[in-house]
Formats: sequence, structure tokens, C-alpha cells
Amino acid sequence: MLKEEVKQVRGLMMDFVRDIPKEEIDSLEKEHEMPLDRIGMLGDRGMMGLSVPLEYGGAGFCTTELLTVGEPLAEAWSSLYLIWLVQNSIAVLPVLLFGNNEQKEFWLPRFANGELGCFCLTEPSCGSDVASLKISAKETEDDFILNGTKRFITNAINGKMATVFARTGAKGSGSKGISAFILDLSTPGIILGSAEKKIALHASPICDVIFNECHIPKGALVGEKNNGFKIAMSTLNAGRLGVAMQAVGLAEEALRRAKDYGDERMVAGGEKKVNDTEQARRKYAWMRTEIDAVRALIFEAARLKDEGQPFVQKASEAKLKAARVALEVTREAVGIFGGNGFIADYDIFRLHAEAFGVWIYEGTQEIQEMIISKAEFGEL
Repeated sequence: MLKEEVKQVRGLMMDFVRDIPKEEIDSLEKEHEMPLDRIGMLGDRGMMGLSVPLEYGGAGFCTTELLTVGEPLAEAWSSLYLIWLVQNSIAVLPVLLFGNNEQKEFWLPRFANGELGCFCLTEPSCGSDVASLKISAKETEDDFILNGTKRFITNAINGKMATVFARTGAKGSGSKGISAFILDLSTPGIILGSAEKKIALHASPICDVIFNECHIPKGALVGEKNNGFKIAMSTLNAGRLGVAMQAVGLAEEALRRAKDYGDERMVAGGEKKVNDTEQARRKYAWMRTEIDAVRALIFEAARLKDEGQPFVQKASEAKLKAARVALEVTREAVGIFGGNGFIADYDIFRLHAEAFGVWIYEGTQEIQEMIISKAEFGEL
């Protein structure tokens, strides 16, 4: 049963998204601009630090509670949800789970106060194959020197801090030679690339983060040296449930828009509404069943995680299923609109395009299938 505080915060989130006019979303998505004012409002409400423990200024929410609060935002605006999710999951988790007391005392209050953080793992030559990352962190007597490029980094633009994964082991050391670092993005030697031109999620920009002879103190090392692969995998395993919920939000919004349109659109020579046809009713029944089923799977995985039980397989199942449901439901919603589904003014196809992002990031479908199959054969 949810705590009363969580119900209240979810109510605040519902009020927050209800006050966002569609025209604002459309404008910022069209102009490829981050909703900085809305991010600030979420920060003022304490929403950008829900995962941070109480003693560091956050709410101390577990995964189930975080997803419960975030679901209305996922339905209302996927780009803003993604910014919020990165802040409350993969950006903060490395320090939260593996940082020392000094790091927690310095960095976690900044997350709780709404300063944007990012998670720098992907590189131009490696995405899912984390063990092949090439960015180097050369250790000297006084510090580490970072050189290399990270790619497709959410929240780097307008971000303040970053967890960066770099190679500290010898060439060819694979997963055993990676370390994690927490640093300020204003550190000399860090250059942000231009925002990528994506097909969707335009209000949540991604860019390269380039490190050129970037000196960082030894105190920036998170956890033990050469233990970064474990930190990255632990973070992604926990974070992908939030992406699964993003997929649920997209599917819910697509179903809502399809029903609204179908209630107005007349067919059969103007004799009946789309919603009164057997074909549409069958589609709606299928959509609702798939959405509810995958939501239940997400919360089951979250429950296992919160109880300290093995959850990685269930999290991958949830991500795999949710991404497929989002793609299929948004596609069927476009079909309800008919030819208008391909017209920009109706904006339904944008949800379908956004679902492709969910399909890819936080572990592709192939990665989820690999994890699930390994678990099935006792190899995880």
C-alpha cells in the first residue's frame, strides 16, 4: 500500500502536468528547446530529488514510489519525463549506491536542489558494448586526466554535473579496466557538442561531451578503481524500469488521443462514430489489456528491487515488453486517425516516433533478450 506522502506527491505531479498547455509542449518540441522553466518548477516542488535520501535533502523514495509519481508526467510530456527520469535514476544512482560519505554529502544535496546531472557512458564506437569503451583516465601523482568523447548524453546541455565512465586499466582490459568518476561539467577541458537532430523527443536534447586534457581530482573516483563496469550495470539495471514506465505513458496518451478522435470522427457516410465500430472497439480492448499487463510487470519488478530480491530479469522483461507495447499501441493509434495520423497538426505520429527512442536507449531489445535468456539458463 502506498504511503500517504507518495499519494500526495503524485497528486502534486498530476496538478503540475494539468497546468502545462499543449501549445507550450508543441512550441518547445518544434523549437528543440528544453523546458527550463518547467524543470525549475519541478525542482521547486522537490520533484528533481525524489530518489535522494532525506538526510541529503531529498524525499528518499524507493523505485515503486518514484514510478508512481512519475507516471502522470510520462503520459503528459515524454521529453520532460526523460529529463526528470535521468535526474532521479541513472545520474544520481552511481553516487547514491557507490559513493563515499564525502561524495554523498557534496553531490546529493545538489541533485536534491534540482541541479541537472547526466550519465556519460555511451561513446562514438560503443553503446551496448560497454566493455569496449575507449575514453581514458590517466592517473598521475596528483589527479586523473580524461581524454575522449561521450555520445548521446541526456541532460548534458544545461547540466551541472556528470558521472563519467573511463578506462583506467591497460589496453585490452575490457570490463575490468573501467572506473567511474563524478565531476562538475564546468571543469576546464570539458566541451559540449551541439544538440543532435533527433526524430523525436526534441525538448530533451542530447549531445557529445568531449574531454580534452581534463584534470579531475582523485576524490572524483566513485567506488574502487577499475570497478566502473559493475557500477554502470547496477545503475542501468535499476534505471531501465523508469524507461519502461515512459513507454507506458506514451501508450496511455496514444490510447487517450485515439479515443478522443474516434469520438468525433464519423464514418459509414456519417452514420456512426469511429468509436462505435467493432474494429475500433477491438483495438481499444487490445491496447488496454497490453498497457495494463506491462504496467503490472513493471511494478512487480520494482517491488522485487525494493525488497532486495533479484530483479534484473524482471526489469529486462518489463523494458522489452513495454517498448514493444509502446510501438504497437502508438502505431494502432495512428491507424485510428487514418490519413490524419500522418498530418503534423494532429501530432499523433510524434508519439510513435518517441516510442522508437524507448525501444533503443537504456538497453536495446537485443540486450534485454540477452539478459533474459542468460537468466533462463542460470548464466546471469
